Amino acid sequence: MQHLVVTYIDPDRERKCVSIADDETLPQYKVSPTIPPLVSTLKYSTIIGSSHGLLCLYVDEPKGIAVVWNLLIGKSVSVAVPNSAPFGTVVGFGVCPETMDPKIVKITHIDTWSDMDSITSIPWQVEVFTLSAGAWRSPNSSNLPRKSIHFDFGSVVTDGTLYWLATDRVNTPAGFNYYILIISFDMTSEEFREIYLPDSLAHLLEDNLSIFKLRSSLVVLESYMDDAGFEHLPDLSGVRCASSLVVYEPYAKDMIYLEISVFDSSFCVYPYTETLLLLDHPDNIIYDKGEATLQSGELGAEGF
Repeated sequence: MQHLVVTYIDPDRERKCVSIADDETLPQYKVSPTIPPLVSTLKYSTIIGSSHGLLCLYVDEPKGIAVVWNLLIGKSVSVAVPNSAPFGTVVGFGVCPETMDPKIVKITHIDTWSDMDSITSIPWQVEVFTLSAGAWRSPNSSNLPRKSIHFDFGSVVTDGTLYWLATDRVNTPAGFNYYILIISFDMTSEEFREIYLPDSLAHLLEDNLSIFKLRSSLVVLESYMDDAGFEHLPDLSGVRCASSLVVYEPYAKDMIYLEISVFDSSFCVYPYTETLLLLDHPDNIIYDKGEATLQSGELGAEGF
């Protein structure tokens, strides 16, 4: 069964989570899933991916932690994500379509352009965590991303491949030139690949581009600000200023109110399909430095 999961902060400043059936009943069939301890105690996290019925939430401070959660059966596992200061870290999540093994991919990259020339190598540039092994390891492939590539935080997984927006810096006779591209990671072969964008997109500011999944396709979305400082969006008859979430159908030009009130723009929406992954896995397990332990105490203090 197809669902949309919505996480948001309500007008009373409380963190909420709602699962909505993505079918003709939308938005009548809504369920508030029971949030497991590993998720409810995770502070200031962000959903970084949805794959085969599993959500992955991630927080990078004070130390990197990812939680994989199956909303249908309520099980979750936590994974400590090592980071290497002062480098930047991006994390992606997906399920290998051949083995059905959940994987977390961590990429360490140079966070500031001023450090690009002084740093000669990146320690542990790419690491892969597989739930079946319960530990981090090097990827099976050795074709790692080039040192000159700076990664955007968000990632998308579709059809067994992870995608990140990234910016590359090229040294030319006229100086440095920057362009945006997409870096992909095959969840089965663990091979990286570079996907180049047309010039009309490649030379935009990084903040003007986003990537999303639409059914089984990868979408690159360009947005820009008008003179008043608002993002250019379809005319929704003023709905974008309201505090209620709305689903917009572009072909019929219909708007469906979800009857969910949010504080400001504090919401995130991800699609997922119900599965039984994690059913035979122990619940509330925390993986850290190659060891698996049951949760004891809190990971944070203020919800997920």
